[in-house]
Amino acid sequence: MITICIPVYNQRVYPLVNQLSRQIKNSSAQVDICLIDDASKAEIRELNRNECGNLTKIVELEENVGRAKIRNLFLKYVNSDYLLFLDNDIKIVKEKFIENYIKILKNKKNDVVVGGHKYQDEKPDRKYRLRWKYGQNREQVKAIKRNGNPYRSFITSNFLISRNVFDSVQFNESMTGYGHEDTLFGYELKKHNIKIAHIDNPVQKKYLDTNDEFLRKTNEGLISLTLLLKITKYDTDLITDIKLLNKYDSLTRSGAIMVFSLFFSVFSGLIKSFLSGGWVISLFLFDIYKLGTYHRIVKSRSER
Repeated sequence: MITICIPVYNQRVYPLVNQLSRQIKNSSAQVDICLIDDASKAEIRELNRNECGNLTKIVELEENVGRAKIRNLFLKYVNSDYLLFLDNDIKIVKEKFIENYIKILKNKKNDVVVGGHKYQDEKPDRKYRLRWKYGQNREQVKAIKRNGNPYRSFITSNFLISRNVFDSVQFNESMTGYGHEDTLFGYELKKHNIKIAHIDNPVQKKYLDTNDEFLRKTNEGLISLTLLLKITKYDTDLITDIKLLNKYDSLTRSGAIMVFSLFFSVFSGLIKSFLSGGWVISLFLFDIYKLGTYHRIVKSRSER
């Protein structure tokens, strides 16, 4: 038995639930859906209750608990052998999406299976292009490549996990900010020697962040990255696996970080302007922006 687990926050989910429900009717296994609402606005909770109440189990939280804790809570409310986690702002692009997961479980026992991502083919308006280009080039990756480094490629928006594994390896609830709860979860799976199988069974994001929103979330994620390092006690394997940390460690050890810091202090405003305006969407510039911003965060915290 599989339960599709969807954490919900201020999102109408009927289109997604309806897509899944139609596939469940034709599935070869017992599948149901559970929503946990993370203290959304009252009007959103009521809308989802009215539209999805007959199709799903709905749990409504009185207080917002965050991206990590809400996923752990599904263990309390579902009894299935497998949990299929999906984000609330995606759409299903494969007609046999659920059946593809069922098939891999029938053919071979897998404790964790990651389906992957897809982004729209059409180039969006300029103000959305940074998120779109990053998604297409860094997240929309074929399974054969993701399986080459399965833990680095772990993302929480579309993955199946056995209850037995999830009972033993859960999301770290001290990660309360935005970003990298999936990085830490992948790290824990690796430390516990739990294999991850990647398949080509993607979901597609329904909405794209604007360039400014994506830059803001990137900054929040970089703050979470500093917390992640503390939690893992600056584990060298983690630093090696995360490209930004690996590069930052290399610059720091060589002493070149001071030169880079000076460069970034001069050009950071121009780089951010290019990325924000959508005029020059270069992932190379975006990587420089992340590295420079991360250095500023680390430096400011060391000076406290």
